Amino acid sequence: MKIKEVCEQTGLTDRAVRYYIEEELITPFYKENYLGRRAFDFSQSDADRLGQIAVLRKFGFTIAEIREIFARPDAIGNVLRAVRERKEKNLSEQQTLLCALTRAQEEQPDSISALVSYLSEPVETLPLPASDGNSFGVLRVLRSVGLFFATWLPPILCVLALIVVLRFYYYPVYNGFVIALTALSLLPSLLMLLLPRLPLKERAKRKTRIVILVFCVLSIVISPILTFGIVSRSETTDIRNYRKLDPDCLANRIDLYQDLFPAWPHYFENVRTENGFETVYLDAHYLYRDLPAFDYTYDIYAEWPLEEDAFYAEIERVRDVFSAYPYEMVEKGAYTCMILSDGEPLFEPVTDSYTYCIFAYNEAEKRVRYLFCDSLENGEDQPYYLELDWD
Repeated sequence: MKIKEVCEQTGLTDRAVRYYIEEELITPFYKENYLGRRAFDFSQSDADRLGQIAVLRKFGFTIAEIREIFARPDAIGNVLRAVRERKEKNLSEQQTLLCALTRAQEEQPDSISALVSYLSEPVETLPLPASDGNSFGVLRVLRSVGLFFATWLPPILCVLALIVVLRFYYYPVYNGFVIALTALSLLPSLLMLLLPRLPLKERAKRKTRIVILVFCVLSIVISPILTFGIVSRSETTDIRNYRKLDPDCLANRIDLYQDLFPAWPHYFENVRTENGFETVYLDAHYLYRDLPAFDYTYDIYAEWPLEEDAFYAEIERVRDVFSAYPYEMVEKGAYTCMILSDGEPLFEPVTDSYTYCIFAYNEAEKRVRYLFCDSLENGEDQPYYLELDWD
């Protein structure tokens, strides 16, 4: 059965199933296509084992513990004892917090300060900690340290996340909406810095500080997450960037792509001017788009006119390249297309992951097109060749 059927049967996600395969908890049969992509075929025993893994993970068993009990069933007792001890420890901590919440509810606090005060007091069921003369000073230091990190961590993490993001994109495309949201998430940190200068009474400042501090703490998580969406993808339509692709782009590691796309396209000519020679670009088009996520997507497209002899020579060259693969010949508008695909319907919206390698030529205009579209987005996006005019 396919991975989608296994997910439906076990309740696991596609990502979880692939993760358990990577961790070698399950080793289904698979076939590799010419791109090196694996198509898994799961047996019923594989699905049953994944169901067992899902139950064990639900109850808190670690990957190492699951691997151990599959390898050594006699270790089940020791592993079960370790998992139970972890659960008991967590339950004890939760019971302590529940007692504190119950007591605070009974006191009916009328302000955030009173609520925090009630929650901060030790519950009656626990022994009170010994106090000393330095406790107040220690608390002030801890509060100052907490305020410092709550104020400065959001912008620091935001900058670090942006640095990490920009390393993945050769031609970044920025998302203005996410930039605005990221700026809003950093606003509490700015307000915390400006709070001492605001004309507020000391009591009002304390209450305001607590509110802003809560948003600062939320920003510690939100701002770096938002930052990862500032750059949505790599994309360029500048033909001078031809073949200058991201070093990690999958196409750079595929022989078929290297053979299909010529190293020097006929997209320019040098024209003599008063100041010497000037490069004049012809009627050529180019697009490179990449989304390097867990389920990646990329599209590579180039098109330009050729002189008659070069046009027919290029058709023969590409036909020789494609002859090693089971390609299809398709007439689409004014173009004749040689297409390698992974089985999805041609020139129709896709509903699953896809791979298309296309060479198309327009004999009337002597134009050639080169396309490589690949995705694991499972229908959330569409290949670029559907956006082109084929008439």
